[in-house]
Amino acid sequence: MTHEQHQSAAPEPDSTDLPAFEAAYQAAQKGLAEGGIPIGAALARDGVVIASGHNERVQKADPVAHGEMSALRAAGRQRSY
Repeated sequence: MTHEQHQSAAPEPDSTDLPAFEAAYQAAQKGLAEGGIPIGAALARDGVVIASGHNERVQKADPVAHGEMSALRAAGRQRSY
């Protein structure tokens, strides 16, 4: 697969993605307010956000405390995801 083909394989975002984008943005803002790096992540299913998280590398002095990991942990704490 060429670089151009790989780039075109990604789906285009649509209106069902907006709640996840907003949740990730809000999570990033929370990280910034805590004095960290403004990176957020969100997990969604069928347009419904099931978890979000933010980068806490600075706050926790933890090189693997990425926003994605925080979101996955939050999803894992739910009864059903």
